[in-house]
Amino acid sequence: ESILDTDPEDIPLPLPLPGPDPLPDTDDPEDIPLPPQSLRLPLDGTCLTDICNVQRGTYYCHDGLDLNAVVNSPVYAVADGEIYGYGDLTADCSLWNGAYGKWLAVKHQLGAQEIVSSYSHLNSVVVTSGRVTKGQIIAYSGNTGNVFPKPTVDNPNNGAHLHFGLHVNFVPGCLFRGTPLDPQKWLPEIGWCSGFSGTPDCRVPVCQ
Repeated sequence: ESILDTDPEDIPLPLPLPGPDPLPDTDDPEDIPLPPQSLRLPLDGTCLTDICNVQRGTYYCHDGLDLNAVVNSPVYAVADGEIYGYGDLTADCSLWNGAYGKWLAVKHQLGAQEIVSSYSHLNSVVVTSGRVTKGQIIAYSGNTGNVFPKPTVDNPNNGAHLHFGLHVNFVPGCLFRGTPLDPQKWLPEIGWCSGFSGTPDCRVPVCQ
């Protein structure tokens, strides 16, 4: 029987790639030894254009915050930590239109809990190793990777924003893996940009 004659519901999905097991309920503020609003914002003067797992039509796979920015806005470390990794997914993730583009991750040790903050769609990374301090410039925002609308010669700021995430058991890739946390629980309050709204559900493991 041809697979073309098979009901799509009967076709098994491929197994996920192996990776670290996420810690249970780690996005409960009671389980993270970090007071509310103890992280600084990764951008100055920003607002929200998207948050984790907001339903956008059939798209439901967003594991962080999208923060409004123009190209080359300074990006700050949200807390003291150590560079965990960086790279450019633009060429390697063509099926995802470049995915997160240029990205940087910082590891933060909070008591016995390790959390990683990620910064994506960057124009450039300025710190690639060693320790960083809260408020230190670590990168500059951009519109690399999968952004919309795409930048043009006439509109080089098209699609510019910062995708910011907090993770436990973070593994970089075309889709970041691990347990996503809701950054809004530990960042200062951020308002929505004009014309944007939504309600997050960061416990739904749709991107795993």
